[in-house]
Amino acid sequence: MLILPCAIASPALSLPGDDYENALPLLMGTTGFDTTAHADSGLPVLGNCIYMGEMSRDIWYSFSPAVDGIATASTCDPDSFDTSIMVYEANCGSCDGLEYIACNGDAQPDSGCQVYHSQVDFIVSAGTEYLLRIGGYSVGEGGPGSLSMSLEPQEDPCNCPADINADRAVNTDDLLSVIARWSETGSPADIDCSGTVDLGDLLMVIADWG
Repeated sequence: MLILPCAIASPALSLPGDDYENALPLLMGTTGFDTTAHADSGLPVLGNCIYMGEMSRDIWYSFSPAVDGIATASTCDPDSFDTSIMVYEANCGSCDGLEYIACNGDAQPDSGCQVYHSQVDFIVSAGTEYLLRIGGYSVGEGGPGSLSMSLEPQEDPCNCPADINADRAVNTDDLLSVIARWSETGSPADIDCSGTVDLGDLLMVIADWG
């Protein structure tokens, strides 16, 4: 579990959505945005996703599903810029921080989208607040774009621990995540909850491959 502390200061006169404390409410469907006037939040880029870049001029949205299921967020928009997405579970009510849960730099190419768009699937629980952070790949990159949100309700969504990067598949990325975090403690790659990333975690990834 990766936690970001709540103590990170936010600009006193920040734009709506310019930081997580002023996250904009997000509904199902497509929402337009423009990050031209937004500042960088300064929070680190977490996770194992490639092509995440700088997360420049990021904008934040708050999403609280009414049901359990699999949520999908996409920045597909042929007129938009090179985006990246990070997803957190919000725990700042008790000032424990933001828990990183998923990310995506570049999704599979789609002729109906910009050259480099982002899409991420993540498991959600009813009534829990999730924060979505959308930023630009290069320093200073931003501008107009779209965020599409959908939800597939499931009574018992499959939360597969071996799917470390939450891309709904256990594959090479998850295997490399275990190797990169070998011997770490308190790591999201410690999927067997032994306290250390080790052989047990590697074997879980192999057993759940696919």
